Amino acid sequence: MISRHLRFAFLGALMGLVVALVPGCQKKCGPDNCTGCCSPDNVCVTATDAVACGASGSACLTCAAEQVCTDGVC
Repeated sequence: MISRHLRFAFLGALMGLVVALVPGCQKKCGPDNCTGCCSPDNVCVTATDAVACGASGSACLTCAAEQVCTDGVC
């Protein structure tokens, strides 16, 4: 009976470890997989604007108040 409980505890711990590591396995945003810019949280932003401006997988930049984002450049 105890070995059965230990088996379930081990299985639960193993599943928890897998679930914890899966988000870290996603591909990093960059030039090879993003035509827009990459946000700080590793998301490709394809609809660039003055708040998230950039191109070709570069880091998103925020344009100054008087600037406009055109072709990924402020």
